[in-house]
Amino acid sequence: MEKKYSELIQRLYKLTKERKLEWRKTSSENEYMLELNAATFAISKGIEYYNNSASEFIAVSMYNDKNMVIPIVSVMAGDNEYPFLESLYNEAVDSCTKETETLEKVLEELDRLDLPF
Repeated sequence: MEKKYSELIQRLYKLTKERKLEWRKTSSENEYMLELNAATFAISKGIEYYNNSASEFIAVSMYNDKNMVIPIVSVMAGDNEYPFLESLYNEAVDSCTKETETLEKVLEELDRLDLPF
C-alpha cells in the first residue's frame, strides 16, 4: 500500500475506534461507507475466486466530490496488510451496528437488576 494511503487508513482506524467516525451499511453485502465533507469511503469484504480457488479480500475505496472512485487498497487474506485492514473493517461494522455499545448497555442493565447467573 502506498505510504499516503497507509497514513489515511491508520487515521480512519484510529478515529473509528475512538468513535469519532460513524460508518453506515450500504446496500451491498459486507460493505460499509463513511461520508466526510471531502470524500466518501467504502470498505468491503468478500470472496474472490481465481483458478478454482477462493480467497477472502478486503478493499477500501474513496469517492471524490464528483462521485468518481479512487481505489485505495485491495488485499487478499494472507497479505501482510490484511490483518490491519480487517481491524478497520471490524471497527466499521461495530461503528455501524453499535454492537459493543449495545452489549455494554445490556450488561449494565443486567447488573442493575442484579440477576444471578
